[in-house]
Order: sequence, then structure tokens, then C-alpha cells
Amino acid sequence: YDGVLLLGKYAGQKVQNAKKIIQQELIDSNEAMIYYEPEKSVVTRGGDDAVVSLCNQWYLDYGNEEWKEATRKALAKVNMVDEARNNVEATLDWLREHACSRTYGLGTRLPWDETWLIESLSDSTIYMAYQTIAHLL
Repeated sequence: YDGVLLLGKYAGQKVQNAKKIIQQELIDSNEAMIYYEPEKSVVTRGGDDAVVSLCNQWYLDYGNEEWKEATRKALAKVNMVDEARNNVEATLDWLREHACSRTYGLGTRLPWDETWLIESLSDSTIYMAYQTIAHLL
């Protein structure tokens, strides 16, 4: 969405840019808290109702603007067809936090918090990123 705020401290800014800033300000001033609720019923592939719960867990912050800018610069250097480039750019626009951990099942333990396992789809992303900085920790 490309809506622009008309009033207040962030007048003239796109809603999508000001939203996280305002959210954090409200949380910091104890006027709000983060609350998640499914938009509709969640059903498993087998057709069973799923129970959804918010867990205190680790997230990858793909919404970080510095990361997004570095990714856009790297993407500009990649040779790919327009359709693929458009899809990647569109994903960068909406991608925010991604839960990357769980407490049960098979998997690799988070190196910095061994009570958590790396969610299997995030395993390769975290492992490769961690190995680039592990010697500095």
C-alpha cells in the first residue's frame, strides 16, 4: 500500500514507512503492546483445526532498512530476467520479521541460545550468516 499520512508528526511519509516507527514509540511509552491474531481460521493440510499461539522466540529481522538497502544494492548487480527481479523486489517490500526457531523436534540448536532449535526452513540462512561472524563472537 502506498498511503501517505496527512496529519501529525509523520505527515507526508508513507504509511508503510511510519508504521513501525509509530508502533515502537507506542510500545516504548507503554501505550501499546504487540498482539498477534490469525486473520482467519488456521487449518492443517490434513483438514484439522490448528491451534495458533504466540511464542517468545527468535526472529530474523528482514524488515531492517539497512539490510534491505544492502540487499537492493546487491540485487542491482545480479543478472536476471525482469519477472524474477520484480518478484524479489516485491518480496523485499513486504518482508518483515520471520520466526526462525522452535523448541521441539529435530534440528540444529541456536548457537547463542541452546534452548531453541533452528526452524528447518531457516537453517541454511542462519548457519551461513553465523559462520561469517562466529570467529568475532
